[in-house]
Amino acid sequence: LSFLGLGSAVMASALPDRFYNFLKRFNPESFTWRLVALMTVGNFMTMTVPTVPGTGVRLDMLKAMLRNFTLTNARERFLAVLQILQGAQLLSPVFLSGSTLNFILLSLLRAQEQFNFQWLGWVQAMLFFGAIVLVGHLCLGWLISRFIGKDRKSKAAHIKFEESRGELRLNDWIALGCFAIFCLGLLTSGLHKIYPAWLALLILYILLLYNVLPQEDFRHKIPWEAMILLGSLSGTLAALNHMNVSVQLGDRLEWLGSYMAVDFARFLSVLAGVVWVVRLLVPFGITAIILSAIFVPVSYQKGVNSWCVAISIVVLAQCWFFPYQSAEYRKIQEDFGKEQDRYFLSYNALMNVIRLGALYVSLGYWGRLGLL
Repeated sequence: LSFLGLGSAVMASALPDRFYNFLKRFNPESFTWRLVALMTVGNFMTMTVPTVPGTGVRLDMLKAMLRNFTLTNARERFLAVLQILQGAQLLSPVFLSGSTLNFILLSLLRAQEQFNFQWLGWVQAMLFFGAIVLVGHLCLGWLISRFIGKDRKSKAAHIKFEESRGELRLNDWIALGCFAIFCLGLLTSGLHKIYPAWLALLILYILLLYNVLPQEDFRHKIPWEAMILLGSLSGTLAALNHMNVSVQLGDRLEWLGSYMAVDFARFLSVLAGVVWVVRLLVPFGITAIILSAIFVPVSYQKGVNSWCVAISIVVLAQCWFFPYQSAEYRKIQEDFGKEQDRYFLSYNALMNVIRLGALYVSLGYWGRLGLL
């Protein structure tokens, strides 16, 4: 709830706009640098604005920043739109606050594992994965853009957007200060031994006390449906464990559980096939929740770290191959047309392979951390 409150305060403020303008000053004439600034702002919002999968809140905020661009050809249009699409979602599995789905999956874990995978622990475990997919995104985007001629005019090159929201207000500075306090508290948690949830609760109280998060925003901008789902899943999992349903699931999935316990790399290959087949029919969030609810109890029975299983499912469920599988991409199509679909779909198919490869590379890193 505290993360969602801070995210609502950031969305209502001018922080993303001012942060982009600050970064742009270092090289205002460079189109490439403005793309880097756009991606950086997207990653900042991923850290601070948890969103419900498919709603496109961060996507809309980044899309409005295209007022800072003059897109004169198809290549520039492709690169700018790509940074918007991936800036809003690329690193969402890397940060606990990247999506409400991450909090839901955290609730499926046992109490000790929940403590180990708070915000800082989650980021540490996903460090290698995040670095690989970020570098892969930059290289792949540049490579595919080489196939798009600069001389081809883009039908959606000139788009009028709303004006910047101007200077930071007092409430914006308070929201920024709250975020800084929270980050500092996480980094020094080993010294003061304060549980991160209490730090987050303190931040929420400050936001409410100084009306940075108004009552109306608290009621309507926080995704309460995700909070209800979070609580429901926690209770449901506890009930299933009490009735030994997890043991029965483990018996039915014995063949897959043996891969999980003996050869996690092979299990990951089978899991990718299962998740991608399910994703042909079921949306991202529901796929991740249902499959995690099935495989997390199996991991308990087989003695495998359940977070590794859950985060693998999240990453694989985030992959998509056809436009109908991604609500965010459909929003992009509505705003910018379908003239460059083949380039985006080619990029996305290769990016799915990079995500899977990043998971395989992360297995060794997780082993060093003692997770596998």
